[in-house]
Amino acid sequence: MPPETKVFAQPVLRGQRFADHSLPLEAAEGLIAYRELVRNLAKHLFNTRKGRSRAPRGFDKTFDLKLKGVHGDCAVPVLARPEIPDVPPGANPEDFDYAEFDHARDLIARTVQALALGQELPGEFPQEMLADLEAFGDTFEADESIELRGVQETPGPVLDYKVRRRITQERSRGSYTETATINGRIIGFDSDKSQFKVRTLNRRTVEGKFEPRHEDRVLKALAGKKWCRVRITGPVRFSAGQVPVRFEEIGSMVVWTRTSEEAVKQVEDRLRELASLPPGWLEGAGKAVPAGELEWFRTRMFALMVDHGLPRPKLYATEDGNLQAVWRQLPWRIEAEFDLSEKSCSLLAMNVESDEDQDKELELDLTTEQGEKDLAEFLKGFLSAADEVTVE
Repeated sequence: MPPETKVFAQPVLRGQRFADHSLPLEAAEGLIAYRELVRNLAKHLFNTRKGRSRAPRGFDKTFDLKLKGVHGDCAVPVLARPEIPDVPPGANPEDFDYAEFDHARDLIARTVQALALGQELPGEFPQEMLADLEAFGDTFEADESIELRGVQETPGPVLDYKVRRRITQERSRGSYTETATINGRIIGFDSDKSQFKVRTLNRRTVEGKFEPRHEDRVLKALAGKKWCRVRITGPVRFSAGQVPVRFEEIGSMVVWTRTSEEAVKQVEDRLRELASLPPGWLEGAGKAVPAGELEWFRTRMFALMVDHGLPRPKLYATEDGNLQAVWRQLPWRIEAEFDLSEKSCSLLAMNVESDEDQDKELELDLTTEQGEKDLAEFLKGFLSAADEVTVE
């Protein structure tokens, strides 16, 4: 039987995309970002309380959120967590108490409330995690907001465009400026204000203003944001935590890619096919691929193709509802199975032309930047990467 669950949060989503009281698939990115924010803050709170440098292995994996339904006058997704944590074998059960995650949820809400009222932020909320809070807010459009309600359906603080601007201002405290080169994808554009936003390769958001001579390139990068990247060099404002916040000026801007629009479209078409598989698709044994996790997988595939120039893989659903990517470049065949709920990956590279045992295996945790770097480096050890091409 599936584990018992308990309501964790009931956020209220408002805006044009939610006007019909439903949750578009694209909006799942915001809920995933919320879960990651809770996980990361809970780890910080655990380490602070215990006086440790890192949480025990698997700490964040015991916490997950499931979409139990959508109701209300707007779109109110009901997010539930397991009733009892699944403690890894040999671990101390006392280290896997959901209290840290509940505390993180409430601390996020109090931080948003303080920002909305222009008050001092809670001392428990780390300055360096304002970037994570901003990244969560940036998954919503300018006319959208999310009201942070917990277990109860009583009104909560609202994270809207005004609050997101205050997060950016808060991040600028103790900041400094230096010349830097930033690579990323355009995620926002305001022609009237000549403003734009870039999501960096390590998922930070940097905003800036552009001159008329740059508008065509900004629009080109925005239109091709799934398969194009932009490289901007110039004075960049960094927060006290050395996180890029704002382009003070654009010295140069280049739109580039290492893949093609057609290759990205083929991946999207294939993922739609896999998402449509019903429960029991494999002679009654196959589980459906969880639609809410597809955005996470899609982003990783596009990063491998666009940022690293790796070829488009063949994609398959697995019996347990996960996804497998397969690359073939003689003499190697590389199989990568992605656990969508655990955000992990099992890699196997096989030499299909040799009788010798040359298989290479690797297990990766993709919830960390290092895990994603290791994934790309493993694949580039067996596959030829495409060169960067400037998009004219």
